[in-house]
Amino acid sequence: MSQGGSEFGTALVLFLGYNSSMTPPIQLYRVSVKALIRDDQDRLLLVKEGGSHWELPGGGLDHHETIEEALRRELREETTLDLISFDPRPAFIWTYHSHYYDCEVLCLCYETTVSGEAKTTDHTQAVQYVDPTTLTMDDMERFTEGMFEDFANYQAILKP
Repeated sequence: MSQGGSEFGTALVLFLGYNSSMTPPIQLYRVSVKALIRDDQDRLLLVKEGGSHWELPGGGLDHHETIEEALRRELREETTLDLISFDPRPAFIWTYHSHYYDCEVLCLCYETTVSGEAKTTDHTQAVQYVDPTTLTMDDMERFTEGMFEDFANYQAILKP
């Protein structure tokens, strides 16, 4: 086993043909975590950040940050909400190409429980609970298209 490595990490490195004397591989995906937050009326919490379209609260996973740490940080930055808990199994996973970062982005969306009152911050222009049945793709950021379609199917499964 390599110094300070794990069996999984070593296996992954060996599989990729990478060793510590080589230049690290190019990042293939930026990872983004999103929070799926519903109120007692089953509305989704959405935010607007610098644009006219809605999106789920969340953002990029920083290096050496856990998913829980990223969700907690992003929720505070965008909504002032405190993360109480989250289901560690993503409710949705989708990818898209980010022209801003010029790379592929892997989005992981988690069911979350929060406390506090959702408010706008320096990072958001609007924070609002929205009935998801009233939304169209024109309302949402284009990158959420995969999640938006999955959410419609998810709602159909949850509600008879």
